[in-house]
Parts: sequence; C-alpha cells; structure tokens
Amino acid sequence: MVRSVYIDGIGIISRCAKSAEDLAEIVGGNKVNFESGKIGFECSISPSKLRRCSRYSKLAAAAADGARSDADIPEDMDKYRIGTIFSTGYGASENNIEFSDSVVSGDPQKCSPTIFSGTVPNSCVGQVCILNGYKGVSTLLMGGDPLEYSALLLDNKRADVILTGSVEEYSEELFDSVMSYEAAQGCEISEGTAIMALRLEKSGRSYCEVSGTASFSLPFYPYVHKLDDKCIGMIYDTVNRSFSVPPDVVFTSENGTYFDYIERRALEMVFGSNTLYAAPKKLFGETLGSGYMLSIALACAVLKQGKLPDILGIKENIGSILVTGIDTVGNYCCVLLKTAR
Repeated sequence: MVRSVYIDGIGIISRCAKSAEDLAEIVGGNKVNFESGKIGFECSISPSKLRRCSRYSKLAAAAADGARSDADIPEDMDKYRIGTIFSTGYGASENNIEFSDSVVSGDPQKCSPTIFSGTVPNSCVGQVCILNGYKGVSTLLMGGDPLEYSALLLDNKRADVILTGSVEEYSEELFDSVMSYEAAQGCEISEGTAIMALRLEKSGRSYCEVSGTASFSLPFYPYVHKLDDKCIGMIYDTVNRSFSVPPDVVFTSENGTYFDYIERRALEMVFGSNTLYAAPKKLFGETLGSGYMLSIALACAVLKQGKLPDILGIKENIGSILVTGIDTVGNYCCVLLKTAR
C-alpha cells in the first residue's frame, strides 16, 4: 500500500440510498426504505447528452456526477488531471443479452454499432469521460480493487483527483442464473453503483483516510463454487499480516450464504470475538461486483458521523473501519479506513 489518500466525495445508487445525503440520513438513524428491482434514479446531466447511453452507463454517469458534486471538484479543473478508474463484475449485462437475442433472432435492426458499443464493459467509464471531458488516467477493471489501484496512481502523481468505484446493473436473467447455484442460496441480489472522489491530500470535505489495503485470490468465486474451510486460513493469513490491530468495526462481506461462517471464523481468529462485526449487505443486498465499494461508501458516512446506523448495531465514537469485499473472479479485498484528522 502506498501512502494515505483521502475520500472527498460519494456518488451512490442503491436500493436504500441514492446520494451521500441519503447515506448520512441512514447513519443518523432515519428509517431505511428499500426499493426492489430496477432502481429509479436521477442525473443532473441533461437527457440530450445521455440519449446514446445504456442504463448501465447512466448508472455510472449519475454516480460519478454525484461524487464530483459532493467533492466540489471545480468545473475549470484541468481535465487531464482527473482520472476515472472503475470496476465491474458483469458489465453491461442487459445490453449484452439484448444484442445476443437480436443476433440469434436475426433481427438486423438491433445489431447496430450503437447497441454493440454499449455491450462492452468499459462503455460506462468511456461515457463518463466523454460526458465530462475527462482526459486523465482511465481504465475499467473486471474485478480487483479499484481503490487500491487509484491510490497507487495518485501516489505516482498520475492524477490530482480520481473518480473510482464499481458499477453493477439489474439483470433478471443474470440474477436468476446466479441464484441457481447452491453456493448462492441465502442471499438477496440487488443492483448497486458506488463511485468516490479520491485525493492525495486531505481537505475540509474529506470523509476519511484510506490508510491500508490488502487482497488475495480465493480458489473460486464463492457464490458459484462452494469453498471449504481451507479458505479460513487464507483469509486469516492476509488480514493478520496487514491489519493486526483491531479496528473499531469490521464491515464484512456477510450476505446470508454459507461463506459467512468462513469469513467470520477467519476474522475472529485475527481480531477476537469481542470486535464488532457489521454486514452492510443488510442494507444494500448482495450487489455482486460492487458490494465492496458500496460498503466503503457507507463506511465513509459512518466515519464522518462517528456512529453506526441502528440496523447494523450500536456503537459510538468510531474512528476506524476495516471493510472487506469479494469480487466476481474470487478476489478477497480489504481496506482500512480512518477518520480524516
């Protein structure tokens, strides 16, 4: 891990929060309202500019715009110094299914370059750059930790601000397919997108400090292939090597599946059973490739207020949170967040 960086802005679209303000209200104790299926959302970017965007790209554009606004990134900032580093597990799944169906049915009207361009996973980051004129470092990861990669780019002076996060859209066919696996039984799948503005230096808007990261690869994606107890040692080794001091709270990957036991057992071996463990997926659901970044967004809001939302437990004066996450290729990621001081 490189030197510390700071999260200055949050953009989020989820079943329970669609802005940084919504997250703050949830943490503050307001009633949580849940939305099912495709989540309705608004974007301040004009509809005329979004007309060629797929819903997948619109999710990214709206969340990125929310992060930009929350971080108060100046409109006249050098666009070559603004980076965009996103990740996804399944990409533009709805456009892919639509395009595939049109090919199979032989309908040439839907096999257009516009539709096809919306099927590629990096279409979301491309549209965000086009819509905003961003020309800095930019890529889309199929799995992995976009926060860690963004911190490395900032440390190497490749950008002054990086918008980083994950995008996953609702797809009934995809969700049904995942839920057909025994390993996924017990979770509730939902869509979600979270993008954050990252800076190297602390500002008056900083939510928290990113003080350390760690990751390793599990043998398989745990919601498709059922893993055995050998993975307890793998998680223990990585977490214990990187984060031996217990944080105030651990935000786990728990989602109601068999894997909850594996992760909790490993974490308790490191931090003990008296450490508070909280499961953000009680709020967001299992959002597949974006769960890690959604949990980080919630952790930012918690550290800003110094307390947990009631749905996750009772604890005050929170100054540090370890967030864990699993991506769709089996990477297990961790980040330690601390109150910006």
